[in-house]
Amino acid sequence: MLKANGGKVKTPAFYRHDIGVAPGRLHEPSADEEGNLWTSPLDGTLWKYHTPTGKVEILDLKALTGRDWKGLHLWPVAHGHEVYLCCPSLPRLWVYESDTKQVNQYDFPHANPEVYGGFAAKGSPWIYFYDTRAPGILKWNATSHTGTFHPCPYTLSGTLYMTFLEGKRKEIWGSTYTGNDLVRFDMEADQWTGQWKCPLEK
Repeated sequence: MLKANGGKVKTPAFYRHDIGVAPGRLHEPSADEEGNLWTSPLDGTLWKYHTPTGKVEILDLKALTGRDWKGLHLWPVAHGHEVYLCCPSLPRLWVYESDTKQVNQYDFPHANPEVYGGFAAKGSPWIYFYDTRAPGILKWNATSHTGTFHPCPYTLSGTLYMTFLEGKRKEIWGSTYTGNDLVRFDMEADQWTGQWKCPLEK
């Protein structure tokens, strides 16, 4: 197959590792710098999947934290040797330290948080979580474990979910659940810098 400019297009190779269990939905994974993917189903466990080997380690969160996580939606965000356990129904941020296998809790900087997930900025101490209740971006310092909340200033047509981080442009983009709004957050300026609305109602 050829590109429009005459260059060859090569189909990438895909590999499958059978994990041997079917727990239901696995939430969106987060990759760490050692080749692990972290994810979680709704059964109260945290999964560590080593991509080069296919090895799976399943951690019992109740045994680690002393509280029951079964049935809770959990979006892990990996940063360094830490995994941030984002759960929109919990009022504090729980963090798993993979070296010590300990879990610590930290306060959010704003009231009534509903933090779903986020993006770790490569090569920096910053993690950008997003809140669907407020809505807004929570800029979190992984060194001091403190954060600053930046509420979204736009009138939106629905619940805001942040969709991806563009590292070269230093931007975070998001959209409403219905897809009728696009918004942009500038990571260098710590400001919201744009909203684009779909001209169609649906």
